[in-house]
Amino acid sequence: MGTTNFEEVYANAYVRESVETLVATTARQYPMLANYQDDIRQELWLAINKHLPKFSPDKSTLNTFCRMVLETALKEIRRFYFTNKSIATRNTSELSLDYSTEFEKNDIHRQTTIADVRIVLNTLSPMHKSICKLLMDGFQMRDIARYHNLSVGALYKFHLKKIKDAFVEAGF
Repeated sequence: MGTTNFEEVYANAYVRESVETLVATTARQYPMLANYQDDIRQELWLAINKHLPKFSPDKSTLNTFCRMVLETALKEIRRFYFTNKSIATRNTSELSLDYSTEFEKNDIHRQTTIADVRIVLNTLSPMHKSICKLLMDGFQMRDIARYHNLSVGALYKFHLKKIKDAFVEAGF
């Protein structure tokens, strides 16, 4: 598949800037991870090295491939640190790195997802937050449109599109 070696990727200015940007953004979005910036940076480089043999110049450019690997790896890294943070807050008699039930794994995943959703919601306008709240409360589109004095078409075309774009940009 790929004939590109890690040294070439490490020397690539775009990839280096992408790693630094993702580390800085993570530290800003999740202040509790600010002390782990060096570890996160190292984990991102390890992820690139691990996935580099899968790179094929016929399918994408090196920059695109690396950016996809970095974004995917960052989600896993954040989950790892949030999991360890949750474990560290328990008292020492409960401390266990082995999760025995699927419920606990799903609960950690759910908590991480909730934190990610809250970050996205905080970036939305008050009107878009209201639309999200009404959607979560089970209101129908025509009722939400009427509540905000919009047509259903405008609700779909403009407002729901902006909400969807915000979540897609955040990786949902």
